[in-house]
Amino acid sequence: MKNVHVGNLGFIYLFIAFFLFPSIVTAQTYTEDEAYEKMTGDFNGDGITDLIWMHSGGEGLYAYTALGRGDGSFDPASGGQLSNSPVLRSSRYGMFKKLLGDFNGDGYTDLSWVHSSGQGLYVYTSTARGDGSFNSAVGSALSYLNFGSNGTVYTPTGYEVYDKVTGDFNGDGMTDLAWMYFAQDGARAYTALARGDGGFHPASGRQLSTIDYFPHGYLGSYAGDLNEDSITDLVWLAYGGYDSMVAFSAIAKGNADGEFHSVARIEEPYFLAAGYTQYPTSYYKPMIADFNGDNILDFAWSHSGSEGIFTTASLGHGDGRYVTLATAGQQLSNLNFGQDNAYADICGDFNGDGIIDLAWVYSGQSGLYAYTALGHGDGTFIQAVGGSLLYGNFGDYKDYTKLAKDLNGDGIADLVWMHAGDNGLYAYTSLGLGNGNFSSASGGQLLDSIVIAEQ
Repeated sequence: MKNVHVGNLGFIYLFIAFFLFPSIVTAQTYTEDEAYEKMTGDFNGDGITDLIWMHSGGEGLYAYTALGRGDGSFDPASGGQLSNSPVLRSSRYGMFKKLLGDFNGDGYTDLSWVHSSGQGLYVYTSTARGDGSFNSAVGSALSYLNFGSNGTVYTPTGYEVYDKVTGDFNGDGMTDLAWMYFAQDGARAYTALARGDGGFHPASGRQLSTIDYFPHGYLGSYAGDLNEDSITDLVWLAYGGYDSMVAFSAIAKGNADGEFHSVARIEEPYFLAAGYTQYPTSYYKPMIADFNGDNILDFAWSHSGSEGIFTTASLGHGDGRYVTLATAGQQLSNLNFGQDNAYADICGDFNGDGIIDLAWVYSGQSGLYAYTALGHGDGTFIQAVGGSLLYGNFGDYKDYTKLAKDLNGDGIADLVWMHAGDNGLYAYTSLGLGNGNFSSASGGQLLDSIVIAEQ
C-alpha cells in the first residue's frame, strides 16, 4: 500500500477550487435542526455521557456541548466556533461528516469533520481539553487524488461518493479514519491512521473488489469487529432484491498499515416469512450490535409501520461468516405505528442483563414514545411493549435525533431526544427502569440561541 505525503498542498488545491467556482457552492447560514449532527460522548473524562451538537458550513465549524450530571439531566449547553478557515467559506453544512473518537489517546472524546471530493481527502480535528470544551480545529489534507463528487450532489452516502467511518484499523488503541466506496466499479477503502497527537498520517488505500455492486441498491457503510481480533473491519450493506439483504465485508489484516483483505460476500438473509410478504427489504433499517453476547458483531433489520413491527437477525460466527435465523420476519407488535419507519430503531441493554435489546423511539406532534423488545440472547426478541413517555408538540418526527445511552451510570441504557433550531438546543431524556420500561421523559431547552458568525 503506497502512502502519499500531502502536507499543505492539498489545502492549496481545495482553496483554489472553492474560490474559482463560487457558483457551485455558496456560503449560507444554517440554524435548522438538520444542520447540526447530534451525538454523545465523554468530553470531560468523568465517565458520564455528555451531549454534543456539531455544525459545518460556510460560517466555519461549530460545536456545543451539554455535560451530563449523572442523573439523566445536563448542564446548559456551551460552545461556539472552532474554525473559520477560508477553505470553509464556500462549503455547505452537508459536505463534512461529523465523527467522534479518541484521536490522541488521552481518554477524552475528540471531534472531527471529514470530507472527500475531486480535490482529495481532508479532515479537521478538534481535541478535547478535558473540561467539556475543545481546542481550535486543525485542518489537514490527507490525499490530493480524485475521490469523485465535490459535495454538490447528494448520493446514498451523503454529499460525497465515499462514506466515512471511524475505528481502530491497526490495533494501536487510537481512533483512525476510513473512507468507503461501493458502486458499479467495485469497492474501495482508504484509511488515515491516527498519529497520537490529534492528527493523521496521509491516507492510503486500494481497490478491494471490481464487482458491480450497483444492482444491489446501496444501503450503508459500517465499521466493527467481525472476527473477534479487536481490530475494526468494514461492512457494506445492500438490498439483494425484494426479499433479501446482502452484506459485503473487508476484514482488517491487523498490520501496522491498517490494510484490508479483498471484499467478500458474507450474507444474504431472507426476511419475509409466511404472512409477512407485504414489505420489501427496502422498508427495513439496519442495526449492528452483539445480539447474542458472544462479543461478535451481528446484524439486525427492522421495520415499523401501520401493520406493526417486524425484525430479523443474522449472527456472526467470528470468522466473517454469518447465519440468518429461521425466525426471519418475526413480528414483534401488531399495533399501528403510522408512517413507515417514523419510529427510530435503536439498540441498547434496557434491562441490565448484558444482552442487547431493541427499541423504537418516536417524537412528533403528539409527544414522545418508546417501545422495547428485550433480547433472549440468541438473536430473537420478546414482543415489543411501551407507549407514551411525554405528551406535547415536538414537531415533525424527524425534528429530534433519538439515541440510547447510559446517562446515569447504572449500566442500563436510557433514551435521549436531541434537537437544534432557531430557538436553540433542546434535549429530553427518559431513564431505563431496569425491566425494559422507562421513566416519564423530562428535559427542555439547554441553549436559547445559536450564534453563527457571518463571513
